[in-house]
Amino acid sequence: MSPSDPNSVGGLVFYDGGGNVKTGGLLTDSPVAAYVEGQAVVRAGDTKATLYGYLPGGSGEQLSRTTIYPNTSAPAPLDSSFLPIVTGNAGDESLATLIEDFPSTDGIYELRVVTSAPGKGANTTYDSILVSVDTVAGTWQL
Repeated sequence: MSPSDPNSVGGLVFYDGGGNVKTGGLLTDSPVAAYVEGQAVVRAGDTKATLYGYLPGGSGEQLSRTTIYPNTSAPAPLDSSFLPIVTGNAGDESLATLIEDFPSTDGIYELRVVTSAPGKGANTTYDSILVSVDTVAGTWQL
């Protein structure tokens, strides 16, 4: 959870394709992670999740396609999770593109999982986490 963001109600956990926790990666990875799980049920009845990247307190953009959750085809234990889960897809935006579009003076970005449901707009509260990027090394980490 991002301590500086009053709309953030839970944190995020990143996973690789095998369901192993991931705490960093390359800025050019697309998707950022195979799965990104929010740690709080943000709004009852929501079934869609999307990953966004922002400058803390500032501008940002969508990083992933909107995906349906729960995702029973995800690896255990994600396959039975009712928490918001974004499933990464080839062609999702990388952090390198986010950094190019929204340069940061301190290398800190906020990643958010925003949920929605059919007939409802995007929720105004979300799960989020701050990530640190190293543009010289080309990496990010929690």
